[in-house]
Amino acid sequence: MSLIIIHRKSELFSKMGDLKILLNGNKIANISNGETKSFEIEKGVFTLQTKSFFVNSQIIKFNIGSNEKKAFVVSAFGKGYWKTFFNLREVKL
Repeated sequence: MSLIIIHRKSELFSKMGDLKILLNGNKIANISNGETKSFEIEKGVFTLQTKSFFVNSQIIKFNIGSNEKKAFVVSAFGKGYWKTFFNLREVKL
């Protein structure tokens, strides 16, 4: 099994509520301000996105191999994603 790790930065504005984590468009969990979650998945190609009441992150498409680990961070704004409000990005482990 492969592993994805998603960390939501602890930010003042992000205390408004939980975000939904969507893998291939399907909700797999909620994530709170400052929380880190991990999920075992099969190898393959996936899309990842976070959503709240009225704003979304961009959609990230990624490929993960067998027994591989990938990490992602979600934060408010940042890196020019003001139109999506939440910035989701892959980070090195």
